[in-house]
Amino acid sequence: PAGGKVGALNIGDAAADAGIRVYLDADIVVGPCMIERVFRALSGPGPRYAGAKLVVPAPNSRISVAYARFWQKLPFVARTATGAGLFAVNAEGRARWGTFPDIIADDGFARLHFAPHERVRVDESYQWPISDGLALLVKVRRRQDAGNRQLQALYPALTGNAADDRPSRRDLIRLAVGDPGGFACYALVSLCVALGPRPTTWTRSR
Repeated sequence: PAGGKVGALNIGDAAADAGIRVYLDADIVVGPCMIERVFRALSGPGPRYAGAKLVVPAPNSRISVAYARFWQKLPFVARTATGAGLFAVNAEGRARWGTFPDIIADDGFARLHFAPHERVRVDESYQWPISDGLALLVKVRRRQDAGNRQLQALYPALTGNAADDRPSRRDLIRLAVGDPGGFACYALVSLCVALGPRPTTWTRSR
């Protein structure tokens, strides 16, 4: 009745009785073996967090195509369980927090409850559509950046688990040399985000 993504997450959690929980956005498409592989990764003792290989289906706009091509090469996306659109935890992992707080980055909040060695990315893919066009790309990036700042302000103890989330200057230079067009689109979106207003609540991507 209250509406909102966080409300939906908490209602779903209250209704669920399984030890392993998979949280996924409505617009993703999972691979045929992905759920099974995630469940296997979460089996066994100890708190664990799992994700899968994120693949962006081809957008319509040229700027989104170039942005997505470059973004998927960033180490955070190419090598880790990002939590974007999909993440899963076992019962011991889910016990690390109660209800989801009313924040922008619910996926980041969950992910940062786990140290890097407690996270695993299975070698199965899921499709996560990216926003089409410059205006929507900027809108989503502003929301993501605002969510990260909010986590840092409200939950500073968790930020130690985010050490490798941002690309290094060396990574950006290496990727820019290999894909100057993609880097130009990525840099343009980043500049627009930095110059624009900061959202304070979660908003839809599309």
